[in-house]
Amino acid sequence: MRTVFAALSALIAFASLAVAQPTYSNEISRIFRAKCEQCHREGDIAPFALKDYDTAVAWSEDIKRVLSTNKMPPWKPEPGIGEFRNNFSLTDEEKQAIFAWIDNGTPQGDPADLLEAPEAKSEWPLGQPDLDLRMLQTFTPARGKDVYRCFVIPTGLDSTRFLSAIDVLPGNRSIVHHVLLYQDTQGVTDKLDGQDGQPGYDC
Repeated sequence: MRTVFAALSALIAFASLAVAQPTYSNEISRIFRAKCEQCHREGDIAPFALKDYDTAVAWSEDIKRVLSTNKMPPWKPEPGIGEFRNNFSLTDEEKQAIFAWIDNGTPQGDPADLLEAPEAKSEWPLGQPDLDLRMLQTFTPARGKDVYRCFVIPTGLDSTRFLSAIDVLPGNRSIVHHVLLYQDTQGVTDKLDGQDGQPGYDC
């Protein structure tokens, strides 16, 4: 009888563990910290900062929608073709945890489980650069639609240099969604630059 009772108790304990629902304070805040907060933080590119439980709840339906359509996080490399360091795409398990949290009423959990607030970062996430290349003129796009604009940024280098890392620091992060970098070794872009009276040229 004792053996049966012990087995039954273990089964009940296991079943309780299996149906445990993720909470913001425990699982969800950690997923946001690892995969989302590099953009969803104060003063950065994302439209809101995932700074606390109330903000996460307020945006929960939008979060579910953009995750369901794979619009977020904006990770472009195709899976299975090489692996990138610092991959911030969500795993299937992380997505399902977020969906379960939202579908279960966005439980907060115990605030004592929250991670400590992250340390303030430098404006250069990869550290102070030893080569700083800047646009020759500032450019502010018109409001109301996406603008794709190319800019010519001379390197000023007269010898071959190898770059170990590249970071981009927009003058206004709230209006810059993404940046694509190309190397022009033929001087083609110099001929296009400024032809319409504005810095750069239409991409």
